[in-house]
Order: sequence, then structure tokens, then C-alpha cells
Amino acid sequence: MAAALGEYTKIDAATAATMKLGGFSTSVDPVRVQRVADLMLEFGYLKQRLDVAPLLAGGAAS
Repeated sequence: MAAALGEYTKIDAATAATMKLGGFSTSVDPVRVQRVADLMLEFGYLKQRLDVAPLLAGGAAS
């Protein structure tokens, strides 16, 4: 990572060596994804309820 920061940004090697970038989970919680869709409906970003289960790999149930 430090090498990439030095190559693509103006961050010097000493600073880059002290940095820690966050990690991201590779799992998907269908309940949490459905909550986002429900909030999108509540705040007017969607016109009708979106069932996310068919959109998730494996058709996870919500």
C-alpha cells in the first residue's frame, strides 16, 4: 500500500508507512441491505418498496 500511495499521491514514503486503511467486509447481511432500501422509500428516494432478496447472490431472504 505504501508504494501505491507514493506512486499515485503526493504522500511521502515515511507518512505512507504510518497509515492504516480500513478494511471492508465481503459478506452481505440481507437484513441490513433491506433496511437501506426501506429508508430510501421512507425518505422518498424510491416510489415503492423494493424487496432486495432477489437482488442478492443466492437469493438471500430478508
